[in-house]
Amino acid sequence: ARHEPLRTTFETTPAGRLIQRIHPPEPCELTVESVASIDDAIARCQQECQRPFDLITGPLFDPLLYRITDHDHLLLLRMHHIVADEWSMGVLFRDLGAFYRGQAPEPLRFSYADFAAWQRAQITEEVALHELDYWQSQLAGAPALLDLPTDLPRPSVLSTNGAQRSLRLPPELWHSLEAIGRQQQATPFMTLLAGFYALLHRYAGATDISIGTPITSRDQPGSEDLVGFFINTLVLRTDLSGKPSFIDLLNRVRSVALGAFSHQDLPFERVVEALEPVRTRAHAPLFQVMFIYQSNEAPPAAPGLAFEQVGINSSTSKFDLTLLIAPGPDGLDCILEYSTDLFDAATIDRMLGHFQILLKGIVDDPLISIDEYPLLDSAERHLLLAEWSGGPAPYPRDRSVGQIFQEVATAHPERIALELGA
Repeated sequence: ARHEPLRTTFETTPAGRLIQRIHPPEPCELTVESVASIDDAIARCQQECQRPFDLITGPLFDPLLYRITDHDHLLLLRMHHIVADEWSMGVLFRDLGAFYRGQAPEPLRFSYADFAAWQRAQITEEVALHELDYWQSQLAGAPALLDLPTDLPRPSVLSTNGAQRSLRLPPELWHSLEAIGRQQQATPFMTLLAGFYALLHRYAGATDISIGTPITSRDQPGSEDLVGFFINTLVLRTDLSGKPSFIDLLNRVRSVALGAFSHQDLPFERVVEALEPVRTRAHAPLFQVMFIYQSNEAPPAAPGLAFEQVGINSSTSKFDLTLLIAPGPDGLDCILEYSTDLFDAATIDRMLGHFQILLKGIVDDPLISIDEYPLLDSAERHLLLAEWSGGPAPYPRDRSVGQIFQEVATAHPERIALELGA
């Protein structure tokens, strides 16, 4: 009853216009199911997360409660992304805690529909042209694809099949990175993003890299108390040429980010339409890698109840890679979502390990070139330089070089044998 998006559905008019229908408040049916264990509850949650929504009939907010014991439950708040963003979860937590304490939250100043109408009115034709000029200039001539080394050849149609791997970085590493950022007047977001740029540069060998990032447009006072989708996507294109030091790169990233933030009002869809990139189903337009920095929302506080958030692994991926970083009291939680059409889990684990080693190198000396930072730990270095190098091997005298090449090509037809001008 408090948040209209949770009782909203969407439909298309005969003229092809998308409209939202806000339904009157009704009692919300809370489905309660008994399960044997927390693992069983999590497994059931993951199954539920694969069930599609019907945008026309709804509901787009579907809570379920799994009873593990009389005093231990798992609550799943299943929502379509069209009606809520990550910030909205914090709003729901605060409201849930208030109602449990018998308190009514402060009345909302306006509705999400009011905000949407207000925001649309702000983007006049003059504002839109000014924003478009910036983005067309910023993204002109940008590479269409970040060509990362993949385990599998890129399919002609990239599916949404994905998985996640995670790594927690120690607090001391995080605090040291924060200190470097503060010295350069850079936010934690900018500092970690610069580290991610350095990693992608080392992996792809590219010096012109575009990364997407979501931004919450809640500038109007009162919007911070609303449940709804306030996210826009920005494309951050950064120049990594000239073997910059990390400090140099951080300053470049800071400049790019500030420029993008000051031109954040134009919807991403409008930017894509204006730039008219060559469309292909093999990869996303403008960028294929996303970076997300977010704070962990505190669970609701209520007398007699203890709350703990439980993570659910996604089996989808919107992009080739999405790095999500959330700081906490125990360090930095890094979650790398990846397309299973392109990468194996072992490769992603290795990439996260390389990211940690790279950040450690940055902390040790932020003034050296980003090309000089180590990526390998001692075990991987020994594997590459000692065990896999193998030393001299006897040449098979009974076969020609051409025959040996043909044998390898037949055994591994997906591998590239030679590239010219790469």
